[in-house]
Amino acid sequence: TEIAVQQVARFQADHALIGPAAVDAAVGVMYADFDEAQVARAMCDHARNIIVLAHAAKLGRKAAFPVCRLDEIDVLVSDDRPGDAFAAALAAARVELK
Repeated sequence: TEIAVQQVARFQADHALIGPAAVDAAVGVMYADFDEAQVARAMCDHARNIIVLAHAAKLGRKAAFPVCRLDEIDVLVSDDRPGDAFAAALAAARVELK
């Protein structure tokens, strides 16, 4: 993990594409695995845009390791529209939903 984080830190990417275990309106993007969370955080830190790819079942859920807040996400791509409360949280955070 440490080597992966160091390698990611050497780049400045246009986009970070991350696939988390959970996305919570209050906490944000979360992973269930510590090492995966560290790499995802490094990717987010070194990208101009954060794009989250999450199955609708992961929306509104929590996992152990936070990676970024909702308002840090630029685009959320999901297979289904979230519920009204979650959609409102995305809109308030200025997250583009696709």
